Amino acid sequence: MIIVIAVDPILEGFDDFQLTTNKKSSKGSRDSNFLRDATNTVDCYLSQLSKSESTLSNSLFEFLKTADKKKKIRVRLLTPINPENIQIVKELARQFSVYHTDAPGADFCIIDGALYFYDIENSNDEMVGYHRQLLSKNLSFVKLQQALFE
Repeated sequence: MIIVIAVDPILEGFDDFQLTTNKKSSKGSRDSNFLRDATNTVDCYLSQLSKSESTLSNSLFEFLKTADKKKKIRVRLLTPINPENIQIVKELARQFSVYHTDAPGADFCIIDGALYFYDIENSNDEMVGYHRQLLSKNLSFVKLQQALFE
């Protein structure tokens, strides 16, 4: 449930970009709603794998548990692999492609090559307890992000 939605004034003129802010909650997140809409591919970069936090990583696990297996969605995950998350990586690698990277970055997903979802980390003390996301359906932008992912 989205408590607060704010659209950045700079992005108001761009219908295919949306910056949102919502209150963190332990219930279902908006991230998993977008993931559930996937039909072909989900490509993600996660800076940290976690099943316990309210993050994009957790939303991805929710999606993977509930995804319709008949759809045969190809999931590729890029993440740092280390001793702390090796069990989670092994679990994911049974069904999906998991790749190691040392490159730092922020959490994002590209869904079906048509939607870019970026989970913005809060460095602002006023935003503690809130998630901010950038969503884009701008095909040129999404294709550029897909090329960078590749």
